[in-house]
Amino acid sequence: MEIPASVQAGKETGMIRLSWPSPTLNPNKRVHWRKLASYKRTYKAIWFTELHRQDVRGKREFRISFAPPDKRRRDLDNIIASLKSCQDALSDAAMVDDSQFKMHWPVEFLPPEKGGAVYVEVLG
Repeated sequence: MEIPASVQAGKETGMIRLSWPSPTLNPNKRVHWRKLASYKRTYKAIWFTELHRQDVRGKREFRISFAPPDKRRRDLDNIIASLKSCQDALSDAAMVDDSQFKMHWPVEFLPPEKGGAVYVEVLG
């Protein structure tokens, strides 16, 4: 799925643009549990606010795409793991247990985008 950097995310397109996760959320970072919990809480609140605004209630199927902030090589597994707070926010905003989600994860990254972005496409 090719999403240009200039894509207009919003309710009418079914595409939701979320902020790139902080490096602190990467599972390979050695961060004190209290600091990590604070970051997770903050990102979950930010992502929940945007997802709730887009009204994803009752939705269960999503396609996730990543546009990193730069051209550095990244480990896709770690990016997915660092998005656990995003998945929790999605579950809360959709009011659906995340065990019922059908998530389509990318096999490659989109072109870099200033600041980076995580795109969530609502499929159903």
